[in-house]
Amino acid sequence: MHDPFTLDMEIVSAIRLIQKNERGRQGRLRYIQINEQITKATEKKAAREGGQKKVEMTQQEKEYAAAEFAQRRIRGILARKQVEQMRQDEMVFLGMAR
Repeated sequence: MHDPFTLDMEIVSAIRLIQKNERGRQGRLRYIQINEQITKATEKKAAREGGQKKVEMTQQEKEYAAAEFAQRRIRGILARKQVEQMRQDEMVFLGMAR
């Protein structure tokens, strides 16, 4: 009789399966946390600006906002590259990649 709690796979495949599922769980948790932070920040901003009228941004403010946007994008790209390198290093450490 086949035991339903055993898997017929190699150890490397089992490790990859566990890692994939754990990273997915962590990613979902991170998404939920970030979404909550964004929601709270939006609510705080709306409360602060509740009675204020919208004022047109000056040229300097527009430039500052554009620079801030570019910096966020660059930091995101660099962070993704760093995470990818860390994952690759982990795979090498575990002996699952060269």
